[in-house]
Amino acid sequence: LITVATRPHVITRVNKAFASLCGYDADEAVGRTLRLIQGPATDADAVADLLDDVRARVPSSMIVINYRKDGTRFVNYLRAFPLAASGDDQDDYSFFLGELEKLDDAAVRAVAAGA
Repeated sequence: LITVATRPHVITRVNKAFASLCGYDADEAVGRTLRLIQGPATDADAVADLLDDVRARVPSSMIVINYRKDGTRFVNYLRAFPLAASGDDQDDYSFFLGELEKLDDAAVRAVAAGA
C-alpha cells in the first residue's frame, strides 16, 4: 500500500495482496487511513512509534495486530519506507510504501518467546 507522507497519511494505492489480507478492495481503502484495519488489540504505542518514524522520514517496522474487514484479527509484520517524489531530491518524501506480511502462528509464538 502507499500513503501520503503527511498526516493523516491517506491511502493512495493498495494492491491485490493488501485486498486479500485485509478484505478491503482498492475502492474501499483508497482515501482512508490505516485506522481502517486497526482495532481494540492494535498496540497504540507501536502505532505512535511508527508515526514518529514517518514524521522523521525514516524507514520503520513493527509487529502489530490488525483487523480484516470481517472483524477477524491477524498479526502482521509491517514495514514502511519513505518514497521520494522525484529522483533529484532525496529529502522530498511525499509518500510511504507500506508492506504488511501476515505472520503465522509459529512466528507469533517465536516473537512472543523473544526468539
